This record gives sequence, C-alpha cells and structure tokens, in this order.
Amino acid sequence: MEPRSPAAAIASLRKRRDVKAALTVIEASGVTAAIVGGAIRDAFLRRRGGDLDLTASPGDAETLAGALATLLSSRPLFLGRSPRRIFKVAHEDGEIDIWERSGSPEDDLLRRDFTVNALQVLLPGFVLEALPGALDDLAAGRLRPPRLNVFLEDPVRILRAARFEAELPGFRLIPSALPEVRTAAALLSATPAERRLAEMDRILAVPNPAGGAAFGRLESWGVLGRLLPMTTPRERR
Repeated sequence: MEPRSPAAAIASLRKRRDVKAALTVIEASGVTAAIVGGAIRDAFLRRRGGDLDLTASPGDAETLAGALATLLSSRPLFLGRSPRRIFKVAHEDGEIDIWERSGSPEDDLLRRDFTVNALQVLLPGFVLEALPGALDDLAAGRLRPPRLNVFLEDPVRILRAARFEAELPGFRLIPSALPEVRTAAALLSATPAERRLAEMDRILAVPNPAGGAAFGRLESWGVLGRLLPMTTPRERR
C-alpha cells in the first residue's frame, strides 16, 4: 500500500488523543517540542501508532512532562541523567515519552536508527522535517541506517532491524548494511540483557510467518547463535 502524503500523515497525527494533549500543554506553556520516530512513520504507513515519543530541550522537557502529567492525571517518571533524561507519562491509552535533546533537532535526526524513523514534526506548528531520502526509503520499504556505525554504537539495533522487517510488511534491511551488522553481532552479549529480551519478546509477539522469518533473518546474519550460545544451527532451526 502506498504511504500517505505528508499532509495526510500529519492530519492523522493531529487526531491522536496524546498528540492533542501535548499540543494543549505546548500552546498553554509556550514550550516547543517535536514528535519523533515511530508515530510519524506509522501515520505515513496507515498503521495504528503505538506510544508517542517527543523531544524537547532539557528545560522544556521537564516543564512539558509535568504539565502533561497534570493534564492526564498521572505523574512523570524519569530515567537517566540530565541533559539526556527521558520523562515517562503514563495515561489510559499508553505512554508519552519526552526525551531531553542535547543538540539541535537536525542533530537528533542523525542519531536515529533508520531513515524511516528519522522524521520529526515540530510543535506547535506541525512542520514536518526528515533526513534526505527518508520519505523515499519509507515508500520503497528500505531500512537504511542514516550513517555508518549505527549498529556498532548500539548492537541491539540489529534486533530492531529484524523486528521492523517482521512488523512492517515489505520492509527489508539494505544489503550494504550487512557487513556492519555481522561485525556488531559479536558485541551483542555486552549489551544489557533486558534490552535484548525486550526486542526478542516483541519479535515473538509477531504472528507467523513474519515472526518466524525474522528469526530466520537473525540466523542468516550470524546473530542468533550469539544470542543462543551452546546451541547448534539445527537446534535453532
């Protein structure tokens, strides 16, 4: 299915209850923020979006989190340390994550895992920004890292690549990324076990045949053996 136009994708975002809540707080408080990542991608792909991710400067992020929590009868929880904290605001439909942004919005796009997630909508004006080629990759079903060393910096992104292939019909990791994937696979064991488990759980939640195919891809990339040491290829099959 062909992705929505930018105007139609933004119109879809505007209908989300969590986006309406964020906009209400932003307009009342005068802070600025941006919707980032999966919510925008899913709006283009006509998918039901998951939790909402926002970015804002450190001061604005804390203000936004507190005001959102009050509006939604919740309380903000935070992870990490300033200026890279993540504020989490739970609500009846899910969760809003507000990430402290230490650089410019443009720098933030380059830190994304894939170009199809390197999208942001600036609030309150609903201005769409994307890395060059991101919308073309979205239309073509390409999972393309925005720069070199994406997988070496965070090997768990390998599991995300397999998950996105399973969750997004027709999407495939570009072949030129595979050498880095195979190198980064050796570093997976040094990443936090809970992060690996969370991604594996999400792959397991994808119905077959797509879920099974994702594990087949991990095997072909030389990853599954790293995740399941002491197993043979036959046992993994």
